[in-house]
Amino acid sequence: AARTAAATLASLESLEAALPVGVLHFDPDRRIARANERAYALLDVKPGRLVGRSVMEAFLDPRAEEMIDGVPIGGIATGEVRVGDREPRVLVVRVHRPDATGLVVVIEDATELRRLQQIRSAASPCRSMVRIL
Repeated sequence: AARTAAATLASLESLEAALPVGVLHFDPDRRIARANERAYALLDVKPGRLVGRSVMEAFLDPRAEEMIDGVPIGGIATGEVRVGDREPRVLVVRVHRPDATGLVVVIEDATELRRLQQIRSAASPCRSMVRIL
C-alpha cells in the first residue's frame, strides 16, 4: 500500500511539473504541504521556500486568505489577487477543498490578459466616436 501511494504521488508530481499553472497543496492547518515549480515562479519565491508557509505568507494578499477560508468542504472558489512588488502580477486563484484533509489551489497568471482588457476598454470610447463621425 505504501509503495502504491508513493507511486501515485510521484505520478501526480510529474503531472504537476508539466502544467503551465501553479499548484499548491495545503494541509488541514492551511500550511503549504507541496508546490510545483510554476507556483514558485508565479509567487516569486525561491524553490523550496513555500512549504510550511501560510496562505498570507505565500500570497501577501488578504483576499487570498479570505477566499481560502470561505471555501466549504466539497466547495470551489475562484478569485483574483495581486502579487509582487518589483513586477506586480494579477493571479487568478482557484481553490478546491475536496475534504477535511486539506485543499488544492491552482494559480494562473492573468497579468497580460488584464492589461489587454484595460487597453481595449480605454480604446472603446474612441471607437464609438469614430462610428458617430
